[in-house]
Amino acid sequence: MSSCFNCGASVATEDRFCGNCGITVAPVSRPSGTVAPGGGEAAPVRPSGAPSAPFDAEGAPSAEQ
Repeated sequence: MSSCFNCGASVATEDRFCGNCGITVAPVSRPSGTVAPGGGEAAPVRPSGAPSAPFDAEGAPSAEQ
C-alpha cells in the first residue's frame, strides 16, 4: 500500500484513483515514461509524418521561374 501524493490517504497499488480525494494515482508497477540510456526520461517522439505547423500554400514560392 502507498499513500496519495495529493491528500496522503492510503491507496492500494492496483487503484487508479484515490478513494478520498478522487485524484488519479499512477500504478507503482508501471513506469511513467521511457528511460533513456543516460538515466533521464526520453522526450516524446513526434510521428515523422506530422507537420510542425499548418502549411499555407498561398504566398509560398512556386517551382516555376
